[in-house]
Amino acid sequence: MEEKKFISDELAEQSLTAAAELLKLKQQYSYLQADFDNYRRRMQTQQSQWTQAAQMDVFTALLDIVDDFDRAQGDIQNPAFDLISQAFRKLLARFNLTEIQENTIFDPQLHEAVMQVPVVEGKESGTIAQILQKGYRIGTTILRPAKVSVYN
Repeated sequence: MEEKKFISDELAEQSLTAAAELLKLKQQYSYLQADFDNYRRRMQTQQSQWTQAAQMDVFTALLDIVDDFDRAQGDIQNPAFDLISQAFRKLLARFNLTEIQENTIFDPQLHEAVMQVPVVEGKESGTIAQILQKGYRIGTTILRPAKVSVYN
């Protein structure tokens, strides 16, 4: 009978050890699963940021071309220029890229003051005197602030 008791005690101890090991492994699995979920979310966020940065680089380069076309349109009246300019604008609109329209009062979030001019009658200090280069945004993100001169 003592041998049975000894085997039973040994099995009970092995059972407790196995249960403790199982609990430890379940806990490790839970931690690994949480770590992997965090890693996956972090990678998705980084991929989105990389994609947005690449888009912004391409669009910034396109804006230089759009600016060149705008300047050329003022000098040369050519229907081909108008068509190409319209095509560029449709492309920009397709990607939710819009011109900054808030161009009366200087806002450092939207504008870059590159020069100051003396206040003239009827104008207030801090208002925009002239837009030197158009600004653009993608959705709510500023792609390029408008370069302006401001009354001081």
